[in-house]
Amino acid sequence: MHVLHKGLPTVQILEGGGSYWAVEDFSWLQGPMAMVGGELYVLSNSCIMKQRGENNPDKLVSCASEFQSRIGFGMIGLGDSIYLVGGVIGPGPRNQCIKSLSDVDILNVTSERPTWRPGSPMTHCRGSISGCALLRI
Repeated sequence: MHVLHKGLPTVQILEGGGSYWAVEDFSWLQGPMAMVGGELYVLSNSCIMKQRGENNPDKLVSCASEFQSRIGFGMIGLGDSIYLVGGVIGPGPRNQCIKSLSDVDILNVTSERPTWRPGSPMTHCRGSISGCALLRI
């Protein structure tokens, strides 16, 4: 398990079968993260980047400036895609209102030309998301 802290380049790693924590400086990008196909994707500065590791440069997958003012959303990898779920549009220079969202936006990161598409909006929930998880019950 890797634990990342907002604003810090260091990562805490639970090792030794869960008996101790190691701290490493990976200099990973900051932002919401999701795993797809064993690869780490980060939403940083309105762009989805594929985090490649220590000696490899990060790869730009897709940019989406329309998400720049969206905050408090959930992000999860599901199948071959990244899902952005809910959140709010925060106040900005031209708008003083906070708008709760039920939107779901999907990016297939394995396609040759990844593009965003709308998913089915949430029906009961809207606004800030605490987290997303894939559950198998």
